[in-house]
Formats: sequence, structure tokens, C-alpha cells
Amino acid sequence: MDDIPPRILSTAPESNATRVSRATRLSFTFSEPLNRKSFEDAIFITPNPARSEDDAELQFKWRGKTVDVILPDSLREQRTYVVTVGTGVRDRRGV
Repeated sequence: MDDIPPRILSTAPESNATRVSRATRLSFTFSEPLNRKSFEDAIFITPNPARSEDDAELQFKWRGKTVDVILPDSLREQRTYVVTVGTGVRDRRGV
């Protein structure tokens, strides 16, 4: 029985990266395939990179254990962004 929750194995850009491209796409690779909705509900970016509330939606491209997060707009210059993946992320079995 699987009782080990998924772990993040790698991110791009890396944690604490500076001077990233303003057109950055975020990428996360996990230890196992995820319940997609659990990840999509658990990711938060502060401040919101969208220029308006109408464009606030993130898009997701899934490839096995990797998900690319496509931002609604380019990042603003000279700004610090914090990306948080909450504890609600589950694997396909709900762990």
C-alpha cells in the first residue's frame, strides 16, 4: 500500500533563483504522478503575475511526473515573487 506522499524532486527555475527571465515558465518534477487538480489547487504565486483579474488564470501542461505552469503574463522587473506549493498535493491514489 502506498502511504508516501509525492515529493518535489526538481524545479525550474531553481529555488531562490534571481534574475530569471520575465517570460519564465515554472516547471516542477515530482516523485510520482499527481492528482492534477490537487496540484492546480495547491499552487500560489505572490504577488499575482497577472496584469488584470481577467487574465489571472494559470495554465498547466502535464508530462508524466512533470508539470509546467504557464503564467498569465510576463513577470515584472525588479520584483520578488514567491511560489508556494501547498500541502494539499496528492498522488493519483489520494496520498
